[in-house]
Amino acid sequence: MNKDFFHFTQGEKRGVLLLMIFITIFITLYTGSLYFQPITRINTVHDTIYIKYSPSDNPKNKTKQKQKAKYASEIIVDLNTTDVTQLKKIPGIGPVLSERIINYRTLLGGYCSVKQLSEIRGINQKKYRQLKVWFKACPDNCKTIPINLASQETLSKHPYLNIEQVKFIMEYREKEEKIKDFQLLLSSGKFSQNDVKRLEPYLTFD
Repeated sequence: MNKDFFHFTQGEKRGVLLLMIFITIFITLYTGSLYFQPITRINTVHDTIYIKYSPSDNPKNKTKQKQKAKYASEIIVDLNTTDVTQLKKIPGIGPVLSERIINYRTLLGGYCSVKQLSEIRGINQKKYRQLKVWFKACPDNCKTIPINLASQETLSKHPYLNIEQVKFIMEYREKEEKIKDFQLLLSSGKFSQNDVKRLEPYLTFD
């Protein structure tokens, strides 16, 4: 009689079943450990991938770097000589506002007073009080416009002159030899006392 090599006793069958269960559990646990492996193993991959996840890219770190780029204490900055780079170091001033400050300086012909910052879009009274401690402005550095020689285009570009005022100046120059002083502008009814006060550092009557 041939022996049946594939015949197992009841005890052997239980042993084989337990062995298969153990193997299945082991494989499941091993596979799961690989799947849930911590991200810290990223340092085993290529350097370019590691750099992508560098701690320096953390938004909190970037915020700290920006804060360090600002002046730590108050210094006095000349509004007529400063540039965009220096302005951005002042707390409360970013890229947009720094450009506006420089552009308005160009239109004016220079700042005659720190108070003129409050005329810039984006600088309300609260913002102005915050910023004014950082600046100085000297009227001697303002660029003047010869009212009797300047072109209509030049006069129209100045923020303190409106269309009606420029029109009066051009028409008066055509009729008369020259505009002599601010009193004449006041008497025209086109200029207020406040207009004249603001224009004094910028207009000459030569």
